[in-house]
Amino acid sequence: MPAQLYARARSPLEINNDAVTGSSADIHITNRGSEFYWGLTAVFAIGAILMLAWAQLQSLDRRFYHKTVALSCLVMAMTYFTMASNLGWVGIAVEWVREGERVAGATRQIFWVRYIGWTLSFPLIISNLYFTAGLSWPSISNATVFAWFFVIGRLLGALVATTYKWGYFVFCLIGYIYLSFDLLIPARSHAVKTLNAVFTAYTLPVIIYVGLLWILYPIAWGVSEGGNYIAPDSEAVFYGVIDLFAFMFVPIYSLVTLRKVDVKNLRAGEKRGTGQGGVTEGDGDARID
Repeated sequence: MPAQLYARARSPLEINNDAVTGSSADIHITNRGSEFYWGLTAVFAIGAILMLAWAQLQSLDRRFYHKTVALSCLVMAMTYFTMASNLGWVGIAVEWVREGERVAGATRQIFWVRYIGWTLSFPLIISNLYFTAGLSWPSISNATVFAWFFVIGRLLGALVATTYKWGYFVFCLIGYIYLSFDLLIPARSHAVKTLNAVFTAYTLPVIIYVGLLWILYPIAWGVSEGGNYIAPDSEAVFYGVIDLFAFMFVPIYSLVTLRKVDVKNLRAGEKRGTGQGGVTEGDGDARID
């Protein structure tokens, strides 16, 4: 019994140590970083539960939007649970060896599980944006591929030890540029036809994503996995704050603005062909009273 109590008192970094994970890194999270990840795990898990409960209060045609956000929160909760447990990572040699105490060393801890979470969650959030604009699955499928470029480009770059990592970073930026253009111009043009309050229901969330949150991801990557400038604990805070807004706070705001939207009309666009700019046109208008 005392041995079991002692085992429970040990930190995840001691339980899931290098011998257990099969990886080692000179630059890695500390107990503070693990505790921060545990906090985000709880926040996303609670958010997922609340979103599912909120979905049950909605009509059947509205539950899709709420359950999409709930699923996104659930994926991020599982992702942060894994990182808090000191799992889902690999040690990669750094391109630049820094002299700072917190980033000193030849290898850095890279959480590949973080990118799996983004690969699953980004399409969920993007689908809500495109449906709000009155677009359909072909448009969403196209945007999803570029979202994967945005995520997987950074993953591959993080796993490369040489300067070639920045080549993958360029592919990441290509995905970002395409998504920004498609959401701000073709998709917004279609949203203007379906929403009379297009700024609050569509444009503002897109501006927050494109102009602030999504551009912060490459910056965070550049100073952490890419450039080895900040410590993994600081990386945890940087990415964690962005994720909270990108996958919980902004989506919740979007759900609130959609309360008076006729979502049946928004999702009716699957019957139409492809319009200008690569987006698929929808039929019907969704008006906000």
